[in-house]
Amino acid sequence: MDAIIIAHGDLDGMTAAAITIAYLQYNYNLEKYELLFSQPFNLHETLRKIFQRATDMTFIIDIALDEEHWPHIKKELLDLIGKTKIIWIDHHRSTIQHVVELLEMNIPLLASIDGCAATIVGEAFLEKIGDKEFFSKLVVIGEVSDKVKSIPNTHPLKPIIEVLGNALSENPTDDDFKRKLVRTWLKEKTLVTDEAARRSEEAVERLKALLKEASENIIYDTEKLRIIDLRNTRVHGYAGKIASHHANSYKKITLLLFRVGEVNTIVTARVPENIKLDIASILKNLAEKYGGGGGGHPRAASARVPSTMADEFVRELAKKIESSI
Repeated sequence: MDAIIIAHGDLDGMTAAAITIAYLQYNYNLEKYELLFSQPFNLHETLRKIFQRATDMTFIIDIALDEEHWPHIKKELLDLIGKTKIIWIDHHRSTIQHVVELLEMNIPLLASIDGCAATIVGEAFLEKIGDKEFFSKLVVIGEVSDKVKSIPNTHPLKPIIEVLGNALSENPTDDDFKRKLVRTWLKEKTLVTDEAARRSEEAVERLKALLKEASENIIYDTEKLRIIDLRNTRVHGYAGKIASHHANSYKKITLLLFRVGEVNTIVTARVPENIKLDIASILKNLAEKYGGGGGGHPRAASARVPSTMADEFVRELAKKIESSI
């Protein structure tokens, strides 16, 4: 048996992918697998790339269905039907809302909004995997990194999760590094490699500089809302950490603006525990109005809009947030 795994490239997606691969190896004699990483906005492109590759099974893991690109995703899925058995594993509401359409295409959806992708595969597969103790650690790493579980600072996995998260931030588009890390988890049962430790150290220094720059680029600041504009700075991989730092330190909803290429602007949002607000729904609905897309979780989400409309989008977004809290 062989399989293609298409996963989100964060720690939740990576740990869920590793657990899924281990399950297939232990129970279905998985001889060969290919691990690819994708995002909601380019999943259709990834699916198109695997069209000519003959494989028994294809797993889509921890990738939220992007409404803007759903017609393209659906077309690529339909083209793959009959060539490979597709299974989608996800915890995002936008994907779950399409469960009937997926089933009509004979694509089962293993889903739950309680927890994250690592939670789902942990509950489904752990009991049928050798070395359950090690893979249980991967579940915790995925859950904590995705902020659906909290552990005390004294927990032995706490520094490991921090190192791994920092290592991914250092170069979030380096899929080869992610694949090597997953292979190490599967073969050597080692959570942190020397390369991950080195990247983490570099990322810590970079984050310090970016936090200082973020504090100097606050463009809107009220009692419960802060907006930071880093559109002239490369922050890819660090945006969530910067927004989380401001949200948690100052107890304010924090929006962070940055660019991806020349065409799109990303707004990353974080909501502190003291404020009740479903920021994912607000971002998603408003971004669609401006020809973009968005999603995530109630307290941690992002939106992508055309850069030419970013300022207008943020002004309206600020008004919606202020009127909702």
